[in-house]
Amino acid sequence: MDITEFRQLAFLKKFIILCDQGKYLARFESKTQLANLFQLQGFFVEVYYNKKNDDILYIHPFEEEKHLDKYLDQIDIEDLHISA
Repeated sequence: MDITEFRQLAFLKKFIILCDQGKYLARFESKTQLANLFQLQGFFVEVYYNKKNDDILYIHPFEEEKHLDKYLDQIDIEDLHISA
């Protein structure tokens, strides 16, 4: 599955695939939200949660490495499978 196919999936299906196939990498926290970062088949996915009630706010798939900046203190980029 590529990122385009993943984006077309229903919300619940995205979450199930992440739980089954995603590799958890890191966590980011702000005052109101937290995000878990996963790697999935050559791209990355952030799952954003509301800190007050743990509801999932949105699922953000991406390929651009710039979105990894907030996680760099937690992950070893040598372990990532990034294709140029």
